[in-house]
Amino acid sequence: MPSSYAQYTANGATTQFAVPFSFISRSHVTVKVDGVSNAFTWINNSLVQTSGTPANGAVVEVRRTTPNTTAVVDFTDASTLTETDLDNAVTQFLYLSQEAEDDVQSALIVASDGTYDAGSRRIKNVANPVNAQDAMTKNYMEATYLPSITAAQNAAASSASAAATSATNAASSASAASTSATSAASSASAAATSATNAASSASAASTSATNAATSATAAASSATAAATSAANIMGGVTGTSTTSLSVGLGSKTFTTQTSKAFVVGMSVNVARTSDPANQLMVGTVTAYDPSTGSMTVSVTSSVGSGTYTDWTVSLGGAPAAGGLSDGGRKVASFTASSNVRYQVAWGSTGTVTLPASPAQGDVVELALLASTSAYTTSINPNGKKINGATATLQLGYIVATLKITYDATLGDWT
Repeated sequence: MPSSYAQYTANGATTQFAVPFSFISRSHVTVKVDGVSNAFTWINNSLVQTSGTPANGAVVEVRRTTPNTTAVVDFTDASTLTETDLDNAVTQFLYLSQEAEDDVQSALIVASDGTYDAGSRRIKNVANPVNAQDAMTKNYMEATYLPSITAAQNAAASSASAAATSATNAASSASAASTSATSAASSASAAATSATNAASSASAASTSATNAATSATAAASSATAAATSAANIMGGVTGTSTTSLSVGLGSKTFTTQTSKAFVVGMSVNVARTSDPANQLMVGTVTAYDPSTGSMTVSVTSSVGSGTYTDWTVSLGGAPAAGGLSDGGRKVASFTASSNVRYQVAWGSTGTVTLPASPAQGDVVELALLASTSAYTTSINPNGKKINGATATLQLGYIVATLKITYDATLGDWT
């Protein structure tokens, strides 16, 4: 516990904050709100009051800064040596040592395993990387790599679609030409007096069929090449794992192939290879070592349950429209997370439980995919309200998108 400062998270109402440490002079104590100096008054030696009300969630810091350039006691020859002067002199050095220790404890230091430990705090104001081992920010990764990966995926998909269309058209031409050849042969058999002409017509039709078949083969080869190209691109952001994992939310660490293109911040799907539709986890890569294949994913939504050892890892795509994450397809009742879009397809009935602790402006979007007239979706407000009511909302047969937003002032989803 720090000896020279205290930090509080403001609730938007409190203006008085405790001073849990001793000091030589009140002038040695400062108050900051979110890193900015704030005027304050003293209630007593253990309590201060800010000039304004800090906003909800703001960090209020009360800190002692003992002077380190001037002694608080100046001894002179032949002066009377009092207990108070001696105590103040010693106290100044005690307080300075406490403040130095607090600074060391809150600094980015080398842990016992040889790595820097940020203590679960964000590191801000990081410059863009220059050398191979420089740290890379989430913004730099998304701006530098994600657009090119998305563009390559789209280009490969378009190329494969065009090639498949060409192959279909060529196959249709081959079928038509083959029909012409059959008709020509029948005409030759029926018209004996025009046998020579009919034979020539059959030969020409046969040649046309051969050419069309060759065109179909070439188009099919083009489609195969495009599909191979797409597979090569996607191969960098796909992998498999035999690590034993349990389906669920939270951090999941496993081993996949080395030298892949996975990067921190990338959205991925981790699906059971033998049952991907019913055993699925969706989340964000928080760590990947390309030399060992070790990967950690923070799972934000999942389908199914159980523990398995056959997993396929694939790119989850960019966030859904409006800044929402893709929560995947749900086929059974589940608890939703804030700012996530889900596809709901349980065919008959099911319940979506809304987040327990939403923040102002949080959004949940449901793409309701009905399949029977008895289809019913229940929306459980989870202790909050929906359109002013605390009861569970019942939705009958519907095929639509439901988007609800949380108002923290009213405690209401609308």
